[in-house]
Amino acid sequence: MRALAAYATAHSPVLTISREGAPFSPPSDGSTFLEALLLPADTQVATLGGSRRRFFGSFQINIWAKDNIGTGATETIAEEIAQLFPVFPKTLFPVSVETPASVKRPIVENGWRVLPVIINYRYEADN
Repeated sequence: MRALAAYATAHSPVLTISREGAPFSPPSDGSTFLEALLLPADTQVATLGGSRRRFFGSFQINIWAKDNIGTGATETIAEEIAQLFPVFPKTLFPVSVETPASVKRPIVENGWRVLPVIINYRYEADN
């Protein structure tokens, strides 16, 4: 999340981020903003004795832009976000990104065009 926050702050114009569980109102001027969601998936036991767990899931970043303004800007943002989360296999860190980020098909909703970027993760933890 830190990488995304730093990117959003450095972006021109600055992008606001809607975070799960936090109050948020879309920008009144209709400017582009980001929505960050953590989507947990199945948890596995990584050892025979059950002393280690492996959590899988997706970090989804939705790029919200007004519909009918073209797709170039949101596609550029999506590619830049994808580059923030390169493939980072399991090494010394408990979190790994083992597949490239995926930019999905946009969804049109109430005058907004929403472009999802999905980053799949794995997190290893002792019980």
